Amino acid sequence: MSSGYVIQATVLFHLAGRSSVRRFGIKPVGSIESQLRLPMPVSSQQLGLAIEQFDKTLPVAMKSPEVSVDGMRKFAPSTLTIQFFLTAARMYYSDTNTYDGPNDAALYQARHTVDLVRFLLVYIMWVLAAEMLLREVKRLEIRGETLGALALNGDIDFLIQALSIVARDSALLAAELEGLEDNKAWQPEPVTSTNTSSGAGASALLTPRSHLSGQSGIAEAQSHSV
Repeated sequence: MSSGYVIQATVLFHLAGRSSVRRFGIKPVGSIESQLRLPMPVSSQQLGLAIEQFDKTLPVAMKSPEVSVDGMRKFAPSTLTIQFFLTAARMYYSDTNTYDGPNDAALYQARHTVDLVRFLLVYIMWVLAAEMLLREVKRLEIRGETLGALALNGDIDFLIQALSIVARDSALLAAELEGLEDNKAWQPEPVTSTNTSSGAGASALLTPRSHLSGQSGIAEAQSHSV
């Protein structure tokens, strides 16, 4: 059901952006110029009414954050997406684009956008926490301290499981989740007296992210040499 609302919000955002370009005579760049020259399917007044009508049809659950049993406020991913597009459409539509007078309606939407970004940053903090834990796990594994690593893996699995639910509606978080899973799957070579003296120990001490970056660089170089 939420996908239909996401599509409607996206369309309104697109129309509001085109309307803003036309009202203020901003010259678009790149290949979108010809698209923006197409006739507007609705008038400015109709667009404003459509935005407000869409907001009225939204279920209450898609207008405000959920409150968990521990008092934490959070948006469902689909709700966050809808609110981003709806807020941006309102900001485009109400913007006066001038220094001569107040721009209160657009500024209200801009401040609301900041609030939405704060909610998104909560999920990014999950990613950062998982990366920190993964780095420590790999450090312990390199040194052969498997019991210590095992104790942290439960926390990592919990964060990855939680992110896998959130990432269903977020391409950004899905990409971050894929990186975490790749990092978790990487098995570092334990440090021994042999590989330390040969210089392999330094390679083994790379972080999971830098290890994967190095591997992708090698693959790219090989592909160019073929």
